[in-house]
This record gives sequence, C-alpha cells and structure tokens, in this order.
Amino acid sequence: MSTVILAEKPDQAQNIALGLFGKITKVGINVYSGFSDILNDDVKIVHAQGHLFGLKSPEEYFSNLDSNHWRLSDLPFFLPDNPSFQYSGFTSKQKDWSKKLYESIAKEVRAASNIIIATDPDREGEHIAYLVLNRIGIMKNNKPTKPLKRAWFNDMTAREFQRAFANLRDWKETYNFHIEALARQIADWEFGYNLTRAVTLGLRNQEHYAPKNTGGFSIGRVQTPILQLIGMREKQIQEYKPIKHWSISAIDKSANIQFNNSVQYDSFDEATKVCSGLDETAKVVSVETIKKTKAAPKLLSMVEVEQLAGERWGYAPIEVDDLIEKLYLKKLMSYPRGSSRYITDEVFAYLLEHLDDYKKMVGLEFDAVNTTPRKEYVDNSKVSAHYALVPSVNVIDLSKLPDDEANILRLVTEATLMMFAPDWEYEETTVILDNGVELKATGKVTIAQGWREFDKTSVVDVEMPNYSVSSYINVSTKLVEGVNTKPKRLTQATLVKGLKKLKLGTEATRSEIINQLLNKKQYLKLQKKELFLTDKATIVLEFIHGSIDVPTTTMWEEQLCLIGEGKASLDSFIKIVRDDIKEKVAEFAA
Repeated sequence: MSTVILAEKPDQAQNIALGLFGKITKVGINVYSGFSDILNDDVKIVHAQGHLFGLKSPEEYFSNLDSNHWRLSDLPFFLPDNPSFQYSGFTSKQKDWSKKLYESIAKEVRAASNIIIATDPDREGEHIAYLVLNRIGIMKNNKPTKPLKRAWFNDMTAREFQRAFANLRDWKETYNFHIEALARQIADWEFGYNLTRAVTLGLRNQEHYAPKNTGGFSIGRVQTPILQLIGMREKQIQEYKPIKHWSISAIDKSANIQFNNSVQYDSFDEATKVCSGLDETAKVVSVETIKKTKAAPKLLSMVEVEQLAGERWGYAPIEVDDLIEKLYLKKLMSYPRGSSRYITDEVFAYLLEHLDDYKKMVGLEFDAVNTTPRKEYVDNSKVSAHYALVPSVNVIDLSKLPDDEANILRLVTEATLMMFAPDWEYEETTVILDNGVELKATGKVTIAQGWREFDKTSVVDVEMPNYSVSSYINVSTKLVEGVNTKPKRLTQATLVKGLKKLKLGTEATRSEIINQLLNKKQYLKLQKKELFLTDKATIVLEFIHGSIDVPTTTMWEEQLCLIGEGKASLDSFIKIVRDDIKEKVAEFAA
C-alpha cells in the first residue's frame, strides 16, 4: 500500500510534509517522501506549479482560422467536446517545465494505491487537480479508478494539515467544483475570443481604430459589464442636476436641540406655507428611552479587507490580495479567497485559546467577556467551504514583517479580537413633539464603550434633556434646504464591494480583472483614486449599446454556483452562453 498526495505548489507540498512527517525529505524534482502516522501509510507528496494545463488558441483547434486575419464569416466558433489541453506557459521553457512536473506526478500517481487531492481548497484548486488526473487516466466516466479522497484545509499550519488529513472528505463532495471551474473556463474562452473578434471587426467596419493583430478590443464575460458599471456611473454624474427640496425643523430654544419633520417638500412655496402656520410652542407627545447594546461588526472576508485597506492606506485590491496571499503562505492567516464572514465553532475555540497572544501581538488590552460563540460571528451553516479571514494559530512580532503585511495582519486580527470584546452599551432617547406637525429628535449616550474604544470611527454622544410628556416647550421653526446627492465616482475599493453585491466575478478574480483593465487592456485610468473610462473603453461601450450587461453576467454567475453545488449541469449552462454568443455575433456584424 502507498498513498500519493497531489499538492498545487512547492510551499504547500513542503508544509504538508512538515505536518505529516515532521520533516521535509525531497526525493525528486517535485516529490517529498515519508511515513504518516495519521494515514498509517508510506506517502509521497507531489506538486504542480499552479495550472499545468490550459486551453489552446482557437487556431490550434480550427485549421480554417488565422490569428492575423480575422473574418466575421468564421464566427462563432466553439470548443469541441472534451477539448484537448496544452502544457501551461508563455515560453517553450515554461511549457517544458510544466511537462516535467506532470510526468513526475503521473509516475507517482500510477504507482500509488491511494490518491489524496490537496491542491488549494477552492474551485481552481479542484480544477488543477482533475485536469492532471484526467490526463493521467485516473478518471474514467467521471469516476476514479483508484481510491480517491480530498484534504480540505483552511490555513497552511501543521496543525491544520493534521486535522484535514485526519478528516479526509470523499472526492464526490468537492468534484462539482471542478465542473464549475471547467464551465467557467469554457464560457470565458468562447465568450472572449468570439466577441473580441466580433467587436473588433465591427469597429473596423465603422472606421474606428482597432489593431489589425490578435489584440483588438478585448471583450470579456465579466470585464465588459464592469466597464458598463463605470460607464453608467459616469453618465449619472454627467447628467446630474441639483434638485432642491425643503423640510421643516424646530430648535428647542432652551436646550438647543434640533427636532426634524420627516416630510420632504419639492415646492418652496408649499413648505413655507406649512412652516408659517406652525405654533411657536410644541407639545411633548412622547419620550422613550431604551437601553441598547451593539456587538462589534462582523468578521472580514477578502472584499472587506480590500475596501478597508484601500480607504486607510490607498492599497489597490490586487496589492491587498497579494499581501493576504503572502500572509497565508507564511502560515499567519486563514485561507484568503472565501466569501463568508462567519467562522465555525472549532475555529472559535482555537481563536479563544490564543486570544491573549493575539492581544499582545497588536497591543490591545480589554476584558474578553464574550467567550462563548455568538450567531453574529459563529454559524456553521453559513460556512460552506471556507470561513472568514482570521489569524492562524501562529503569532508573530509584527515588527518582523514588512509594513504593508503588518498592516493587513493587524487589520484582520483586530477585527477578530473585537468579537470577544464587550459590546457597546448606550441609551437611546427618542422625543416626539407636535406644534402642528410631528417633530422628532433622537439622542444617544454611551454607558460603556466596549469595542468602540478601539474602533477607528467615533460616535458623538447627544444627551437629551429631561422632557416630560404633555409639557410644552418654546421652539423656533425654520425651513432646511437640501439638495439631491450627486453620484460619486467609483474607486477600486468601492468597485470591489459593488461587484460582490452584484455577484460579478469571484473573490479570486475580481482584483485581477480590475488590474488588467487598468494596465494591460488600458480600458480604465486612475485620477486621484477615482476610476475613469479611457477613450478606448468609451468606443467599445458605445458600440455594444449595453448588450453585454450586468444582469446577464450575474445570472450566469448564479448558474455557475449551482453547478458547483451539483444543482445544474455544465452542458445546459454552456448552451445558454453559446446561444447568447450567437445572438451577439449577429448583432455586432450587422
């Protein structure tokens, strides 16, 4: 008996070796060997280098296509069933290295009795593994020919790998993630190649500038709707017209407390008429004081860290992702590309165990009074694959890290610690007056700061006087002029938050897409942190007339998630995408 473990990259393989063997013994270019007490077997750990295989260019599938001479008559073209893949790499040297890694993996997998997948615990990790196993021939009719298990882990520590390999999952539990990733890969390839060529050729016919090589005007299933979002916001800004409105407020002359009426008037004359008829004394209709508590904000996922780091330090989302990945690989943080803001009971237990270490690491002192799991943070049902970003069991002197990495680890650790801190306690008093219209004022007075002592935002207490119901107070009423809010331009931080809400892209792809639009594809530009369309992007959006839209892409993302859950099929999804491509090619060719 022997077991082979397939890892995604070298550092992952080495950390698994440390977790299972207690040491690293390298016996090949990408092979580590040892005996595992947990698996009770001789084990070899092999690793890839990310994706070892990728789809080919269209010209390598279809002999009638010419990469230098695009023709509308060739569109659309779709991948053959079970398309062949090529070794990954931009150069022959890189492709040769992918081939060597694969051949080493194949040798060990064929010789092993049992196989364990231990690539990154996400859709792409699953896809990387099964592209390799399919090539080797381990999968026949979507079933393994050898015993196959999945190790699912949430950080890179020895402790977590030991837990994962002691609790191996059946391959069926995660296999659909591979099918989802394959569906995404096929859809993106077909959508991108067909519509990039269709739009580029269409623009050439309209005498717009378009390169006569394979570049052209790049179109993407997710990237183009992102451009549309920014274009729509720009249109709203350009078309914005300030519209005034008026409301009524009254000031308590003795206490200088402002009360407000909720009605908003579009007509100044109407508002003036109502205001002039109001009494200068107001009856106290009701006084209600409620003691309230508020727990600290939820834990963070990658999107929240991207947004907060952008606001505090000006980091771009792609920079934040890179920093989080480095901290993950240094075994200091949990798996980065999940979307949940909750943790499990098990994770809560280890965080509580190391609470004092975390407090010392970031220099926070407070009484940890919330030491039992609360639903605001701990909910096993809301953690499907991965939990929120939290520190690992390893604690480090932050001064030993580069400043940007230390900033991110501090941000995540402080957010985690607040879960244990006392709640914010305050009294909220609401007073309602009547002087011909209803007027309301609300004041908050802090009783105990709790977690707010460490919060970056401040709350100003407003203490209300001791009003008595049915008493009268002297007030001076006035009109308050307001204006409709002008839309703000998107920043990278606000864009990634909006993309998550709209279900555009994934945690693993959004920041890279934005980075590509800013740099390689030159569709976006930054001015004082705000995103603007380039002339090139404007030309594309004017040409496609909104036909590549956000709702369609969001619907497709939802379909992809259903494939990952085993509730939808790859074939039905690809048919929907292909039908859409056919319609758009015909539209752009007209």
